[in-house]
Amino acid sequence: SPTHIYSAGTWYPSVTITSTTGCVTVINPLDTILVHPLPVADFTSNPDFGVTTILEEANYEFTNTSSGADFYQWIFGDGTGDTTTDATHTYTEAGNYDVTLIATTIYGCADTITRTPIIIIDEPSLWIPNAFTPNGDGINDFFGIYGTSIKSYHMKIFDRWGEMIFENNDYFPTWDGNYHGVPLNVGVYVYLVQVDYKDGTTIWRKGDVTLIR
Repeated sequence: SPTHIYSAGTWYPSVTITSTTGCVTVINPLDTILVHPLPVADFTSNPDFGVTTILEEANYEFTNTSSGADFYQWIFGDGTGDTTTDATHTYTEAGNYDVTLIATTIYGCADTITRTPIIIIDEPSLWIPNAFTPNGDGINDFFGIYGTSIKSYHMKIFDRWGEMIFENNDYFPTWDGNYHGVPLNVGVYVYLVQVDYKDGTTIWRKGDVTLIR
């Protein structure tokens, strides 16, 4: 029996029969053959794949860019999924994850795509003091940040009116409580810190520090 693989479209097959004596008979048409096209599954991610994200910021938006599909199934790689067109997902554990999208038509034709990796890490230890005492006694005289696996950090300090009174781009800057060499008054100041880790992760922290003399 002959076999044939059809591409998408509507087809009208016929059969030609030739006898041993050379007589030709054409049976036309047979049943119409309708071949439905396959969908194409595709999607993007924000944050993007391959970008390291710390666990507390592991909120992902997946944008569906598939074509020719009617139904969708998301598999997020952590045992959960969704059936919306576009999807959002929050990961609750550190790890590397593959994300799969299955796009299906109303006729049951399906296409599958898997993108990788989603990279989520536990935040390395980070400690930012909430007070310091720049009185020259050699104890707690400077304000800085402390933690593990830090490559460098950039720090800005602002007064209560929003004026920047300190900025330093050294690898590990500290503030001595002075502004242009003049000791500042006791009070609460605002810091903004960008921390760069050795694995390429960057985080930002904002908070208050109290200057005590």
